[in-house]
Amino acid sequence: MTASRSSFPSEDVPFPPTRPLPEAVALHWKDWLRFAVVPVAARILHRLGVNWSTLGERIGRETMLGQARSIRRPPPAGAHPPLRIVFATMMSGHPHTASADAILAMALSARGHDVRMVVCDQQLPLCEVKSNASEAHWARSCARCYGFGRRLFTAAKLATFRVSELLESEPPVREARWDNYAESALMKHYKAGFLSDTPEVHARRDAFRGAAAVSAATGRAILAMQPDRVLLTHGLYATWGPLRTVLAEAGIAVICYDKARKRYTEQFTWKHSSDTWDVSSEWERVKGKPLTVEQAAKLDAYLASRRTHSADTMVYNKTPEAAADATRAQLGLDASRHTAVVFTNVIWDGASVQREIVFPTPLQWVAETVEWYRRHPDRQLVVRIHPAELVIGTAQPFADLLRARVPDMPSNVRVIEPHEPVNSWSLLNIADMGIVHTTTVGMELALEGTPCIIVSSSTYRGKGFTIDASTPQEYFALLENPPTPDKAVTVEMARRFTYLLFERFQLPFPYLFETRHGDVRAWTFDDVEELFRRGSMQLICEAIERRDEFFLPA
Repeated sequence: MTASRSSFPSEDVPFPPTRPLPEAVALHWKDWLRFAVVPVAARILHRLGVNWSTLGERIGRETMLGQARSIRRPPPAGAHPPLRIVFATMMSGHPHTASADAILAMALSARGHDVRMVVCDQQLPLCEVKSNASEAHWARSCARCYGFGRRLFTAAKLATFRVSELLESEPPVREARWDNYAESALMKHYKAGFLSDTPEVHARRDAFRGAAAVSAATGRAILAMQPDRVLLTHGLYATWGPLRTVLAEAGIAVICYDKARKRYTEQFTWKHSSDTWDVSSEWERVKGKPLTVEQAAKLDAYLASRRTHSADTMVYNKTPEAAADATRAQLGLDASRHTAVVFTNVIWDGASVQREIVFPTPLQWVAETVEWYRRHPDRQLVVRIHPAELVIGTAQPFADLLRARVPDMPSNVRVIEPHEPVNSWSLLNIADMGIVHTTTVGMELALEGTPCIIVSSSTYRGKGFTIDASTPQEYFALLENPPTPDKAVTVEMARRFTYLLFERFQLPFPYLFETRHGDVRAWTFDDVEELFRRGSMQLICEAIERRDEFFLPA
């Protein structure tokens, strides 16, 4: 189903929802067969002694449809007071988000709350399910997404509402204020930070604006349910951003959550989208408290694992860390010259787009920094292109954009592309100063005691261990006279903040079996009561009920 400009009316004109086709027609026969056969086979094989994880790995994620029916559920407890909780799932076919939604919903239902799941039944004109260059599969992907989610939540005995039902009383209305969400979704769709002015781009931008209108209308319809809490994953892009904003503006307690950095952890936040990693309120409470011996040891163990990503969900650095002399020799750097290292982000990623403060775009920031170093040949600059470009992909490699902007790279500037065998921690060993956009390397520089300039809005900006530039004039003045903050203070404050962010904000969520990042195939529990005996489920549910912050105890 390819979107076109004629598919949607002009601004501020309501349009009726697109009614989904009967499932027998919309769902591809192969998907229908898997949805029908795999859950039954999984339940039979499980009764014969095969564990759910093995089944998921061998016969697919549809194993969860059978497992959900087999989960033992206690009689609902008497919650005081019982809350009306809505999950705005929207993309209910994603194995991670759907699984997390279902598990949290079952836990909250077990505590006596009225839980309702809102499922998108093919109402979004364009969303994350419909990836670029796979247009021929859009209709099938969309039908499969809805079909999987509806079956999973039904199997888990959760009340499910379709978006099309909600839109009957709340027809979508386009509003210009949702354009930022549509634009960030468009960049993610194309995996590009700069988009050509083509008819296709126009049509898909229009489609994402339509999706944003559907999202906002769904939020208004959820308001009619009079929810006490609303949970949703991410909370950004056209799929969730307008919905979240509508609810938050109406005073509804909204919780966004997402997969965190450590394996088998989740992060939760009130009001803000999950990519903000907003821990400001708790930071104000604990920033003056030194870490205990036990906390310091725990942090050191995790930081050691970060250098190889052995405890993380994704691996970006696949080359061993090298000593400073070896790294300088490899890159052709002069040990006698002041060395600054710029660390870029993936240009389209939601964790970095629309976060600019000093420069209009990340490309302009790096290009102007390169030109500044051209005029200062007594110093040297290393530009580290984020290795995640190889992991999550990009249609616009940052190095290509930079070469087009600066074709004659100065001799005192070394650009490291993602495929080059250089570990980012090797660069920390040679950096006299770091310069970052939003990447967490800014924290890691501070942990080494290295001055770090931030040019954009990041989680750790203004936390007392970075140098935060606000204007181009201020930025270039910092390059001219490199800052020399107190190293001991920088390291101490960075350690306190990193402990809060990585050891308390990332909540253990050991309930999902994944074969790779995001590919959940089964659940690791057989009884809902088991959820409360391990992991953080008790803490999560109590925080939802009491409107507390989501942190492990200090």
